[in-house]
Amino acid sequence: MRGWLRYCDAHHRGSCGMLPGYAAAQVAGMRVIDCRSRRVVVAPRDCKFAALSYVWGGAAMGGGTAFRDGEGGRVPDDAPRTVGDAMEVVRRLKLRYLWVDQYCIDQGNASELHQQVSIMDMVYHLATVTIVAAAGQDAEFGLPGVGCTKREPQPVINMGGRVWISSLENPKHRIERSKWFSRGWTYQEGLFSRRRLIFTESQVYFECNSM
Repeated sequence: MRGWLRYCDAHHRGSCGMLPGYAAAQVAGMRVIDCRSRRVVVAPRDCKFAALSYVWGGAAMGGGTAFRDGEGGRVPDDAPRTVGDAMEVVRRLKLRYLWVDQYCIDQGNASELHQQVSIMDMVYHLATVTIVAAAGQDAEFGLPGVGCTKREPQPVINMGGRVWISSLENPKHRIERSKWFSRGWTYQEGLFSRRRLIFTESQVYFECNSM
């Protein structure tokens, strides 16, 4: 996955770079999760971060909050599995910061919620990559192949002295049948993003503006 991102960064500067006028400084008050400490912090200037696009469902609401009296806090240990797995993906990609709406926007502050929701296009466009959870029905399912959520096994058979391995279903078909794809809110997050790392039940699919 790091190789995919490196290739895109090296060869797609024109089509996958930031649009003119977009700059991290324009996202006033944006917070991100420091995946080393699990703390919610004000986004450092020009920081590289990943964003998470996922379906909350009922599970995410039970994951506590990272805010206390309007101040950024620590992502709780009982955070939804998808959020925890996304933090692990960020660390493995050699990044540090992750944006997750549930924890980076104070859900109890109506004015902040309105302000941040109005600039979702900027948040997802500025992200180095968007991690898409196109598996399961809610945030408790996790990202297959990262934590304790297993991927579906890849069919393999020994026949005639050869090993035959299934290339699996076209991931685009899996994505189109996912709960994530059925929601307009999450679908727009995918459209705003320059690079998408999409987790399905059987494999991971990378898509950017060029390939």
